Amino acid sequence: MLEKKKSTKKNKALKAQPKPSMTVIDIEEEIKKQVDKSGEKLPQEEKTKQIEALKRVFIDGKLAGEALGFDANFTNLLYGQAYDRYSYGLYKEANQMFRLLCLLEPNSARFHLGLAATNHRMGNYEIAVPIYYASWFCDKESPVPLVYCSDCYMEMKKPEAAYCVLKMAVDLCGDLPLYEKLKTKCTQIMSGLQGQCEALKEKPAGKIDEKAENKK
Repeated sequence: MLEKKKSTKKNKALKAQPKPSMTVIDIEEEIKKQVDKSGEKLPQEEKTKQIEALKRVFIDGKLAGEALGFDANFTNLLYGQAYDRYSYGLYKEANQMFRLLCLLEPNSARFHLGLAATNHRMGNYEIAVPIYYASWFCDKESPVPLVYCSDCYMEMKKPEAAYCVLKMAVDLCGDLPLYEKLKTKCTQIMSGLQGQCEALKEKPAGKIDEKAENKK
């Protein structure tokens, strides 16, 4: 019995050991496998291009835009077109363009800001919030995404969350002349939200509907 227990513990220990990480050769083979699987009808030349592009992303660590050969001129041009559509109220079209830009350059604050703004305008507040945060993570010195994010929270009837995000924005504004007007606007909004937050804290818990409980 003791020997069996020991062997069981040993087997469990072996099972618990982490699997070795994939080598470059493993990654190359997996890429080829997935391209062959998803593009059965594609000519070999196109498959080779896809394989090389994916290798540049997953092995060389390049951004998707770089791997596909899109330079800054292309992304700037696409951004200009997306911005124009946003300005004319074509939010759905702009949204699709900003989504592509975020895929090509996932570390760009302005591309995420554009994507969040289109969702914001379309009333997709819950979708816009995490994208505004993504924009802020790409540039943590800018309070702008947080200010817009607070508006989404207010539309979602979440004054406490809006207040907290605005407080972060005010702290980022500091004494910088660039954000002086924005800071003033934020503090004004916070004053209004403070009353709402206090009202929520003082609001008594709802009474139980006795009739509804009896029906159960």
